[in-house]
Amino acid sequence: MLTKTISFFTLILSLTLFQESHAGAIIYGEQAQQVLSEWFDVDPQFDIQMQQKSIAGDALGAKFSLEFISDDEQKVFGTLALPKDYDLAAKQPFKLALMLHAMGTDQNLWFDKERAIKAGLIGEHLRKNGYAILALDARHHGMRKINDMGPKEIIAKAHSAHRRMYNDMIVGSVRDYRLVLNWMESTYPIITTETAAFGYSMGAQMSLLLAAYESNVSYVVSMVPPYVSALESPVAPRQHVAQIEKAQVLLLAAKQDPYTTETEYQYVYDLIKSPNKEVQYFDSGHRLPDGFQEVVLAFIDEHMMGEYK
Repeated sequence: MLTKTISFFTLILSLTLFQESHAGAIIYGEQAQQVLSEWFDVDPQFDIQMQQKSIAGDALGAKFSLEFISDDEQKVFGTLALPKDYDLAAKQPFKLALMLHAMGTDQNLWFDKERAIKAGLIGEHLRKNGYAILALDARHHGMRKINDMGPKEIIAKAHSAHRRMYNDMIVGSVRDYRLVLNWMESTYPIITTETAAFGYSMGAQMSLLLAAYESNVSYVVSMVPPYVSALESPVAPRQHVAQIEKAQVLLLAAKQDPYTTETEYQYVYDLIKSPNKEVQYFDSGHRLPDGFQEVVLAFIDEHMMGEYK
């Protein structure tokens, strides 16, 4: 019995011996990173049984509702909005932006130019410049909300001794995006080298995780991602962002953010291996001030504008 106990602790130590302490963080070593990656793994051949239906478009063009089955049998709901004046019959290649919403909102965040953070301005600009945008409801949000659990209850779970629900929500939502991305790449003529991931708050956290495991994500715009202070959290961006090696990354940070300190923002930013990265700090809380949208639009114009017309 003693031998088995010692062997168990030897295994645990082998997974965590390669550490770096900083602001209370643990950076996993190579072996443990392999274990972590399995949380986000998906079978690219998995049939998600996609149901795609045309819905009322807008001034920019066609839109579709999406409903599919994730690899753990959960139903997923989303929207695909094609680029401005896109001719679907011509099968012209287009670029794709995966849009991940904030906690307490839903997929519609990226189509709303008036309320909240006016994220619809970003979605609109992308579609005007050759990008389709794909937005899903995260787990426990939108049409997937259960038990009337709101942001306060979810955050309380994240900071409790019982974090599994929160971790499952984040990991499962990232896997949902990976599965639908596989479907998109096999169904539409996507320019895979021009795939982007945009996220705000919880969505920003997930955009970094997604980019860490999807090499086709060439651009990442992560707006106020929470640090996630639990030492060994599998969903803390700091445990994964070293795998972002090539993507062009824009990190928007807030100096008075209750969820992430300036030191923590800088720490996560420094861990991103890609040399193509930039960070901009705002003198605000977690909700960025009006004007941050222009920073994002400038990033799109500078780095993401291509040949599409």
